[in-house]
Amino acid sequence: MLNKANLMTILAIIVISVGVVSSAYTQLSYKTTKEITKDVIIVDGRQLNFNELYEKLEHKTIQAEKKGVIKNYTGVSLDGIIMEAGVQNPEQHQYKITGTDGYSPASPISWNNMQIGIITEDRDCVFPNLPGSFWVRDLASIEVI
Repeated sequence: MLNKANLMTILAIIVISVGVVSSAYTQLSYKTTKEITKDVIIVDGRQLNFNELYEKLEHKTIQAEKKGVIKNYTGVSLDGIIMEAGVQNPEQHQYKITGTDGYSPASPISWNNMQIGIITEDRDCVFPNLPGSFWVRDLASIEVI
């Protein structure tokens, strides 16, 4: 028969096991997402090769402030990517950007801000006129709203 100490030990082992398994699943899922989206960004449901876009589109350098530090960032304009994806009447939409880690700003991005924003070679979205909470690291997708 199980006494109280044995029962507590078994429960502790179960709780620790569940934690280890869920942590491993989360890490594996994150790595799989990063591998799938390594060379691809999804724009309005369409898969585009990021490396080809980055080579094809004109590069520009902007100055932006994040956490009190002003820095130069070089990349391609986000509006150019939207145009390459063939989005009709892009000025009539807003955009939800999402990173490979699942992060997305709480509010959608306006067309005016997409015209000003860039995506760097590291796939970081930078908006010189928006707070850092709108910036997204390692862009995975742009959803047209």
